[in-house]
Amino acid sequence: SSDLRAFYRFSTYRTQFIKPTLDHLILHQDTQSTHLFMRQAIDELTQLAQGGSNVAAFHVGRAHLWGIGVQPQTEAAVRYYTMGAERGDTRCMLTLGRLYFEEDKAKSHEWLSRALDAGDHSAYCFLAEHWHSPKSVDK
Repeated sequence: SSDLRAFYRFSTYRTQFIKPTLDHLILHQDTQSTHLFMRQAIDELTQLAQGGSNVAAFHVGRAHLWGIGVQPQTEAAVRYYTMGAERGDTRCMLTLGRLYFEEDKAKSHEWLSRALDAGDHSAYCFLAEHWHSPKSVDK
């Protein structure tokens, strides 16, 4: 399945690239091969995400949010998280709920509630944390 393929690719990317690359960068300060490998990994994950993989959509969203292999772009991250969330990925739903909290509490609540309805009980924690925080009180 495409989800298993995406997970394999990301696991390979994570275990064979991130740790060895950080060690290599510290020792040799060579970033050209590092950036090329990261770009290729993100390109492959992007194709898998667009092909229907929720696992890949989550990781591409994360890459765009944190600038892993690409320039940080919150808009692109939200697009990929939404792609996965609309296909039922609760990790994407939770992430969208957290991202939207500051700017759009209604969207935040919607995504957290959808994650809860889909069976991810960790959404209770986020709902409680966010909706009872001083930031959530309308003044």
